Amino acid sequence: FALKDVYVGTGVTSIGSDAFYSLSGLERVYITDLAAWCGIDFGNALSNPLYCAGSLYLNGELVTALVLPSEVSSVSPYAFCGGYFRSLVIPEGVTEIGAQAFADCMKLVSVDVGADVVTIDGGAFGDCIMLVEVINRSALPIEAGADTYGGIAYYAETVSTGDRVLVSVGDYLFYTNAEGKHILMAYVGDDSDLVLPASFNGETYEIP
Repeated sequence: FALKDVYVGTGVTSIGSDAFYSLSGLERVYITDLAAWCGIDFGNALSNPLYCAGSLYLNGELVTALVLPSEVSSVSPYAFCGGYFRSLVIPEGVTEIGAQAFADCMKLVSVDVGADVVTIDGGAFGDCIMLVEVINRSALPIEAGADTYGGIAYYAETVSTGDRVLVSVGDYLFYTNAEGKHILMAYVGDDSDLVLPASFNGETYEIP
């Protein structure tokens, strides 16, 4: 018997260390209350079924663009580690992101940091190797390439204070730098056989 689905009720407040150790066959985690999930006390990464499964379903819908609830002031350590999210919005009201809360979210491309965030604990965004865009609305001095603030901008090509600068063309993400060069930053789809776009808005582009 291979366990593939886990349903986590709103009454769960803590899960002990290594509770899902060796359950590599997990595929889906189902929840109904995102705010309650943010507050679960996970013992470590392997106590979170999402770390093994990757896919989080909220009220039956797969979550790829994650928007945290504004009524949540903090996100527990390990809360979303390993999740298959492509974007993350941290709204006003959220002040703290716990250690390794989004570690190993290897499909995460863009994070929008809300104005009230004052603490991002160690490793909160560790090994988010596709995280190339950070929109920083907070007072934190987040810099591209730095390993501070949970490594949120360690892989970032750009840290801005306003709107997104990445442009989507299908499942491809492009960035135009200060010199006007168009750069293909990431593919965020699921296909294994790819045909690269012929151009970006009719112009040539580079692949870093």
